[in-house]
Amino acid sequence: MNPVCLCIGLLVCLLGGTVQAQGPGYLQKNIALTVQRQPLSDVLVQIGQQGGFFFSYNTGIIPGDSLVTFSTQSATVRNVLDQLFLRPVHYRETDGYLILLPGTAPEKYVAVTGQIRDAGSGEGIDYASVYSATLRVSALSDDQGNFRLRLRERQLPLELIVGKVGYKDTTFLLQHAPAELSLSLSQQFIELDEITVTNPSGLRKLLANFMIPARLRRNSLNLGRFFVDLPYQVSLTPGLGSHGRMTAQIVNRFSLNLIGGYTGGTNGLEMAGGFNITKNNIQGLQVAGLFNAVSGSGAGAQLAGLYNTLGSTLTGLQLAGISNFTSGEATGMQAAAILNNAGSGLNGIQVSGAVNLIRESARGVQLAACYNRSYSDFSGVQISGLINSTKGSFSGLQMGIFNHAGHLKGVQIGLINRVGATDGQSLGLINLIPGGRSHLSLATSDIVPVQLTWKTGKRHFYTLLHTGASFALDRVAWGAGIGYEYPLGGRLRGQIEASSNGYYDTGWQRPVSYGRLFFPLNLLLNDQVTFFAGPALSYQYGPAPEPKNGESVSWQGSSRLRAGWQGGISWYYGKSARL
Repeated sequence: MNPVCLCIGLLVCLLGGTVQAQGPGYLQKNIALTVQRQPLSDVLVQIGQQGGFFFSYNTGIIPGDSLVTFSTQSATVRNVLDQLFLRPVHYRETDGYLILLPGTAPEKYVAVTGQIRDAGSGEGIDYASVYSATLRVSALSDDQGNFRLRLRERQLPLELIVGKVGYKDTTFLLQHAPAELSLSLSQQFIELDEITVTNPSGLRKLLANFMIPARLRRNSLNLGRFFVDLPYQVSLTPGLGSHGRMTAQIVNRFSLNLIGGYTGGTNGLEMAGGFNITKNNIQGLQVAGLFNAVSGSGAGAQLAGLYNTLGSTLTGLQLAGISNFTSGEATGMQAAAILNNAGSGLNGIQVSGAVNLIRESARGVQLAACYNRSYSDFSGVQISGLINSTKGSFSGLQMGIFNHAGHLKGVQIGLINRVGATDGQSLGLINLIPGGRSHLSLATSDIVPVQLTWKTGKRHFYTLLHTGASFALDRVAWGAGIGYEYPLGGRLRGQIEASSNGYYDTGWQRPVSYGRLFFPLNLLLNDQVTFFAGPALSYQYGPAPEPKNGESVSWQGSSRLRAGWQGGISWYYGKSARL
């Protein structure tokens, strides 16, 4: 072979020259050739002389010293060359040259078909899986048990597994592609441990299942505990990606799902434009534009535009635009715009724009704009714009408009506090404590002749609300305060009450505001009723009212401090008046 021709041909090939010869292509020209045990390089020279071109090729690819015997009276150059070469060769025509390049044989595929039957009844088994654990390919049988699995011919022989929930797995070695396979599965009865099934996330589960094709879910169930660790996954939608139908059995270190993905697990990073659905556990970071749904546990962080859900425990962070949910304990932090739900307790923080829920005992912090709820014991802090509620024992601080605890061992601060039992302190306008010193009082005083007072709380600290009226003066009075009750011996009890008050006479332009200290003595008439009376000291801290139409004002002059009195009867409806 002329070295100059060879170099020119290779240069043209590398530079991508594709100038076509004028007239018919070299490969379509007819030649006559008869050779007997001649070197292949000489035979190519003869072909080129008849066709009017030179050959350019790599001697490492085209064995020029091999002996050739061939005879034809009329055949195209292409037909002659195809019969001369033992391996696939690719041809490229340029001006004056026919370049011979290494070719690749087309991949040959075989279809493995057959039917899967029940070994007992002989009936076809629907939705059974035929799969390869090494190649990670699978097929699912139809309603009659028929299946079709496409394989590359070079992958044979191959070990295949046939599996179906409720049947024993069967493994067989496929030596070559037969016309038809007939396989049988024997039923297997498994005694399951007793479990409690709950469905707290029905809507979320329905949405996740809607995103996964039914055949993909059935195939995943059949494959059971078979899982493989791989470096990465890329998918468009569940089942349409780099792992095909085996996607739910693959644990990836990195997973990129353009719309959504379905994986066996993640040990690293998983990202999706829409959603991530995981059959088992995640460790690392999961990010989705819509939602993350994990059947197992999560260690790391879940970030989603709508919601995150875990079928087991959380160790780390959940951050969502709408809601976060864990069936197990949440250790770490849940933050959502609307709802956080820790199914089996909390050891960390919940922050929500609306509601936080904890199903079992917990300790940590709940912060919500509307409602914090613990269905068992809680130790820590509950702060809400509206309601805090702990069904079991509460140790710590509750702050809200309404606070409730089954057994209070801490402090409640709110407008209304309610407990089932208490070893702590409730600070509020109304404190509802079973067994406390709650009572109603009907009294008369130097301010109004008729005054009704409601007192709630415990003996050593209670709150009071009162209202009163004077029909003669067209006066209405009101107030709120705190009090303390102490024993004096026998039937006598002492009280100290401090309150902030006001009253309004209809002829005045503005009400009178004053503070008041009251020191009553109580005499027990029986277990429920006491008579009380005592001195009072009042101090006006608002501006003096301006009389209208010549009416008088009871507080005149420069003095704003004055003595008074009050007396009446009390009814202890919550507990006996006796200490």
